[in-house]
Amino acid sequence: MPEPRLLDEYEHHDFRKVWVRPPPMPHKTPKDHWTKEKAMFGCYDYQDILGDHPYIHPRHLCLEGPKYVRGFRGNELQRLIRKKCMAGKHMGEEDWKNLQKRINLLYRRMNRRK
Repeated sequence: MPEPRLLDEYEHHDFRKVWVRPPPMPHKTPKDHWTKEKAMFGCYDYQDILGDHPYIHPRHLCLEGPKYVRGFRGNELQRLIRKKCMAGKHMGEEDWKNLQKRINLLYRRMNRRK
């Protein structure tokens, strides 16, 4: 506990010396950020949704969808370029124009000078 100290009281304009003890501070207990509930949060969500089958794995969940997205790992620019190569012939004029605008914007943003 801190020792009392001498303090001048100038607020009351009588300039007397008063011994003051600082107020006690509350004791802080450190938080455990890695409790079991927090550490395992969301670990088995895909099994909770689909059931507890031994043959279901997250890689088996992405079997449907466009071919340019299946099994692809990359950023948005790479995904759009891949879409342009694979599905560009079958796109309408407006979709093609919007795709080109988005690719150009992402290309400029990614390659701008810093």
